[in-house]
Amino acid sequence: MNHNRSYTYMSGSEKITHRVLTDGKNLKVLIKTVPNDILTHYTVLLEVKENYKSHEVLYRDSIAKPILQHNVKEINIPGEYRNKILVLRLIHNTGKYSYLYDIPLRRNAQSAFHMFRNHEPMPENYARANDTLAIKGTAEKDSVFYLFHYSNKFKSAEPPIWANRSIKKNLSIDTMLTVKADTPFLLPQPGMYFIQKDTNSLEGRSIYVSPNRYPAVTKPDELLAPLAYIMSPMEFEELSHYEDTKKAVELFWLTTGGSKEHTKMLIKKFYHQVENANILFTTHKEGWKTDKGMIYILFGVPEEVFRYGQYEEWFYYDDFNSTGISFTFVKKESIFSSNHYELIRKGSYRTYWQKTLEKWRNGILVR
Repeated sequence: MNHNRSYTYMSGSEKITHRVLTDGKNLKVLIKTVPNDILTHYTVLLEVKENYKSHEVLYRDSIAKPILQHNVKEINIPGEYRNKILVLRLIHNTGKYSYLYDIPLRRNAQSAFHMFRNHEPMPENYARANDTLAIKGTAEKDSVFYLFHYSNKFKSAEPPIWANRSIKKNLSIDTMLTVKADTPFLLPQPGMYFIQKDTNSLEGRSIYVSPNRYPAVTKPDELLAPLAYIMSPMEFEELSHYEDTKKAVELFWLTTGGSKEHTKMLIKKFYHQVENANILFTTHKEGWKTDKGMIYILFGVPEEVFRYGQYEEWFYYDDFNSTGISFTFVKKESIFSSNHYELIRKGSYRTYWQKTLEKWRNGILVR
């Protein structure tokens, strides 16, 4: 069953996101598609397997058409298959191609209630400050939910050549709110919110709230921050002290790109990668700040992606290294996210990493 999953990270027009919910007994999987008619072009078969190495099918079903409600499809899975792997097999109506989409049916702290954004189900982990949100519990007794806002600003990922460090973060609760089930509300204050229905448990869900056009980055400080990945700490510190952040960013890109036309291409490429990283990898913090987001921005869509239990490996091939390079991420438990991965850092990445940074700094488009 272990196949190349790189297509799940491609930035094409078709995207699928998901969230696994539970009422304590059975599982409900929300599948959201963009555009909302994707699945009308496919026959969708589903299978449940023991793990990524297993060939035995424990449970199978199909998704009937039409399937759309708020461009979200709900799939019900018997609770006995919790902690197994759900595989969606999408076969195009033409029969010319198909692909797989896998969903771990893990027991986690993120699955106790539904969230809605602007009256549509919300599988994603982010919202904007002007979005209308609502929460619906998975049990009839769910009436009040508690929202904790954290004032911490999470740091961006460290280079892959640095040793992995175990850093204990002291998170500070800034404010606490209560909201009633099925009652619309706004979260005007940006940052991370941890949402619970029972404050005596570790169960809950975190979302990142942005004040603007997230997952796109448009404000000068947002455009500046990801540049830390392709600058030395001293360079970034110097650029950060410019009084006019917008001009500082423009100066950096013009110096890097040379001509205005080529600079525009570089800017479009870099910030397109940042936006996609936000779409794909946002957890309790912005997607571009995660380890996966950093590698995705600088190296692009991996040519091969394989999963082995709690591990995910990305492969890239080009003229730097005829045998290619791979990055391995390991899934880490977190009450704030059910999809938090950390990169296994290695000093052996140094040459490849520096050459990639040189390409960006010399105005050469990467992948």
